[in-house]
Amino acid sequence: MRFIGADLHKKSITFCAVEKDDNQIRVVQRQRILCSEAERMEAFLQKCMPCELTVEATIGYEWFAELA
Repeated sequence: MRFIGADLHKKSITFCAVEKDDNQIRVVQRQRILCSEAERMEAFLQKCMPCELTVEATIGYEWFAELA
């Protein structure tokens, strides 16, 4: 199973994708994308499917939720 954590900032988002196999968890990709690069974000998330996406507790996340 693949999980992605998203850390939202004012100008960029940092993603960390991990995979869990049996009891092993390993980082498979880290990516920093500018908030203005919506197409690049969509491509990154599509490439990671299927996955579960988690976003830090923060304000101003609505635009990202619509994108994801």
